[in-house]
Amino acid sequence: MDEKQLEYFSVLCETKNMTKAAGRLYISRTGLSLSMKKLEKELGVPLFLRKNGGVELTEYGAVFYQAVSAQRQIMSDCQKKLTDMKTAATEVIRIGALANTLVPEYIRHIFLFEQICPSVTVEIVDNGTLSYFDALKKGSLDIAFAVCPPQNLRLCSTRILDCEQVLLINKEHPLAARDSVDFTCDLHGETLLEAESRMDTHLELLLSFGIRRKHVAGDCRILQEMLRQGKGCIVTLSSLAPLYASEGVAVLPVKNIPDSLDLNAYLVYRPDSGRNILRLVEHISGFRASLP
Repeated sequence: MDEKQLEYFSVLCETKNMTKAAGRLYISRTGLSLSMKKLEKELGVPLFLRKNGGVELTEYGAVFYQAVSAQRQIMSDCQKKLTDMKTAATEVIRIGALANTLVPEYIRHIFLFEQICPSVTVEIVDNGTLSYFDALKKGSLDIAFAVCPPQNLRLCSTRILDCEQVLLINKEHPLAARDSVDFTCDLHGETLLEAESRMDTHLELLLSFGIRRKHVAGDCRILQEMLRQGKGCIVTLSSLAPLYASEGVAVLPVKNIPDSLDLNAYLVYRPDSGRNILRLVEHISGFRASLP
């Protein structure tokens, strides 16, 4: 007898009907009947009493069904235990990352870490910077690629991306004629446009410089249009400026940006993080030196 025969036998015992059992098994009624006759011949005893409209187990069939059911349950329990063992042996590290802060080179090295540590699986999610910090504190995330990490949450942070910050502003604006702008004084009275709400935790600081903030939902084209119409300005990394810049928009270096408003990417994680999480942080941080 083989596993397929035992499966056929179990289904027939459950349905007590050749036609129903054959339908559930996706085989012909004749094929099922032949398989059961072969099984009875191999065991040397009748397993079913065939009646109009269905079948019933004989005493032999009842004993055999009990044994088959026990065997199938043992195998099912064993398979679950093996799956649980495999899952337990694999540590999942969840990383939160905005698309703007996670360059392709970092993605490649994150998954290279999985080859170095085969017991680790890395998952990358994107659900907004502010949510990342709460998720880190709660433990639903292990690491975040983020900007402007808050100091009051007592999270660890390592800067991993160094890039000049620039101002994008309509060319008709008086500031566009300058070689550079000073964040602490030149942007007084201006409105910063943002695609992500990353400055929410620093709104009070922005207001102290006389800077307003406006969150703009949508894609880069909406921000481009608002820049062209002179409805605000954008402070971003020079590497990201091409996403928003267009004809009629000036790009200027920005000086004296407070450290807490630095838009460069940081790795943020809990101080009590596990060994593999800290190893991954070190792995990514070490790669920082090789970036152009």
